[in-house]
Amino acid sequence: MWRTGSTIRAEGIDTYEFLFDDRLQDLTFLYSVFTHMFSGDAARYLSEFSPVMRPGGCVLASTFIMDRGLISYLQSNGGEGRRALTFPHEVEEGVFHNDANLVSGPTAYSLDRIGAMVRSASLVPERFVRGRWRKDGEFDVNVHDLVILRKPAF
Repeated sequence: MWRTGSTIRAEGIDTYEFLFDDRLQDLTFLYSVFTHMFSGDAARYLSEFSPVMRPGGCVLASTFIMDRGLISYLQSNGGEGRRALTFPHEVEEGVFHNDANLVSGPTAYSLDRIGAMVRSASLVPERFVRGRWRKDGEFDVNVHDLVILRKPAF
């Protein structure tokens, strides 16, 4: 999401504001943004997308999606990347950190948690594509999972 003359102003967690004209954006793309954000920050970012997007607009975001069945697999086999991505620390309901001492490090969200944040932001989850860090990855170009979201076209 970029437009000449526009900025993103961040004065604090509760005041993130995207200064774009309403209903002009067709596509918002985030690469490795939610993977390093606290859940409140990620929810606030998501809430800023809908007002500036055209009806039917799309959000494509890379992130890590954790599910309970994946935890034991990752812990026994290690993960992909520079640091083994196993996300053993559930720091709040549906929010997992890779390292308990590095809270700004890799973060994963359960499908339920990210789904709730998406719906609260007036967006619709359209597709989830598993990345190669998972045992069941289907997207070999990127380590992260991808989520595709839409603004309803009503």
